[in-house]
Amino acid sequence: LLLHIRIREKMGKSEKLNLGCGSDYREGFVNVDYDKSVKADLYFDLQNKFPLKDHTFDFVVAQDVLEHFTKEDATKFIKEISRILKSKGKVEVRVPNVYEILDKFYSDPLVVMHFLYGDTTQGILGAHKYGYTEKILKKLFSVNGFNNIQIKKQDTNFVVTATKSVIPAHAGIHTNNIMISLQDSGGLGGAENFILWLSRSLEDKGNKLS
Repeated sequence: LLLHIRIREKMGKSEKLNLGCGSDYREGFVNVDYDKSVKADLYFDLQNKFPLKDHTFDFVVAQDVLEHFTKEDATKFIKEISRILKSKGKVEVRVPNVYEILDKFYSDPLVVMHFLYGDTTQGILGAHKYGYTEKILKKLFSVNGFNNIQIKKQDTNFVVTATKSVIPAHAGIHTNNIMISLQDSGGLGGAENFILWLSRSLEDKGNKLS
């Protein structure tokens, strides 16, 4: 209870969240970090469920955070962002551009390794645990409730912006984009009728079929 009171006090009227702020403390944002040696408004482990309510924020930014998680924890992280964003809320995430790093610093292996694997001089929190391409990023966001996914190259980074999909009227039911293939067998038999029934059932639950 005390934690939630403190969160409400820190949030005030701000509906913008800066996750893993590090030295990038932003005015007008609720700034979050795990490391209590940096200035932040709230401190908690971003690998766990956020102590924040559903559909709270209009905008979430996370710069240089995702690469510090395993692939599986990164998926949980993006799901948590989706959970706390309002419908049509926006997210901006920055991660290293692996191919650009290799191309730009090919002749300097030490710099390449630093960019790819992180800086652990201050501890294990600085280690990079996974890398991203445009294809991987698009899939990560699209399967976790985002659309209007835009990916821009920024020096040796990718900057991803995306919009949370509109919550359906039957809130609480997760929607998916599903492709169903029905081959022509010359007529409607048991299998074909089952596929048609399944398609209608999925659509009734808010899924988009193609």
